[in-house]
Amino acid sequence: MTQTSQQDAAPCLSCPKLCTAYCPAHEASAREAYSPWAKISLMTLATSLGAKPGASEAQSFAACTGCLRCLHHCPHGFDVPKALESARGAAARAGTAPAALGPLPLRFAQAGHGEERDLRAVHQSLVPQVAAAQARGEARRAEEQGAAVPSITPRLTSSRAAQALGPPLLLAGCDALAQGGGLALQALAVAAALGEPLALGPEGALCCGEKLAQAGHHELLAAHAARTRSALFEGKRPRPLHLVLLAPGCTLALQERWPSVKAGLPEGSVVEHLTTFLSRALARAGGSSRPRLPGAVTWHDPCQLARGLREVTAPRALLAAAVEELREPVRCAEETSCCGFGGLVSRALPDLSREMARQRSSELRDCGAPAVTSSPGCSRQLGAEELVSLLARWLGVD
Repeated sequence: MTQTSQQDAAPCLSCPKLCTAYCPAHEASAREAYSPWAKISLMTLATSLGAKPGASEAQSFAACTGCLRCLHHCPHGFDVPKALESARGAAARAGTAPAALGPLPLRFAQAGHGEERDLRAVHQSLVPQVAAAQARGEARRAEEQGAAVPSITPRLTSSRAAQALGPPLLLAGCDALAQGGGLALQALAVAAALGEPLALGPEGALCCGEKLAQAGHHELLAAHAARTRSALFEGKRPRPLHLVLLAPGCTLALQERWPSVKAGLPEGSVVEHLTTFLSRALARAGGSSRPRLPGAVTWHDPCQLARGLREVTAPRALLAAAVEELREPVRCAEETSCCGFGGLVSRALPDLSREMARQRSSELRDCGAPAVTSSPGCSRQLGAEELVSLLARWLGVD
């Protein structure tokens, strides 16, 4: 933690713990050491004394999902999640970080991501499936047009801005690929059905590198971002790109992290979450005459989507078109509660992560309808259906 950031933290240290009530780690554990105030205090004390963080301090630093709820309610605008990344980096250098985070740098260096599964093989398996799905989609659309089945009317022309960007690329991300890549196939199918086809991103862009930053390895993120950026252009001259991502956290990382490490995308590039892309595609198509799916669903706002990207309208617009009834828990939109997956908590402190998921799942069950979300991490953590999967069922392209 630098001297500047210590000065920035001064309001946090003198604050009467106003954000404690908004911290999911503290709520799930009831441990004072997991409150934002305690974590920042421990970090500042260690820095001022020139001491290396011990194992107990490192555990406290790891107890943050990066949900941004404390920042959302902080009257001083102090970014606790970002500050804790520096603290985790200090713990990693001191050798006191949680053991589960230790393999991350080596995995990124060897495989381009931090997952145990071979994501390159998963991505390679998607390529022939994408080609087959495209062929089936073309045949289905021809059949529907002949039988006059209600469907989306494809948009025939694109804007000049879209043409300048070229075809949008879907970056599935490590969380979705680690689950087998099915979400990527559904996203491609839904986008095509809405008349806005996506292309699968290249094999060299498997992960945005956000988990490196969350573990405190910012210098490694810079190198990873540069390699991924190179893979996106595949040896061609750089030009503005249109990137669509399944994970809200990855979307935010590309919007905010990459420019900060001087490996950003060319000026004019667009980076957006899948829900934003699909809701715009649906609006351009003029909606759909397809009947909505019967019954009700409960929507869970992913933290990074609602508070990070400030996107609360797009998923609700898609659900309004696709399902008969939308229900919402008490804590929703910008006040959404965390599922416990993010910030590497699910790896470093799995018991805490599970308790967060249990509490959030209970809130969602109280609504009396199956949960739906739009984040591979959240859907895995909560056992919720992905919004893109629901849309695929609605459009008949599942």
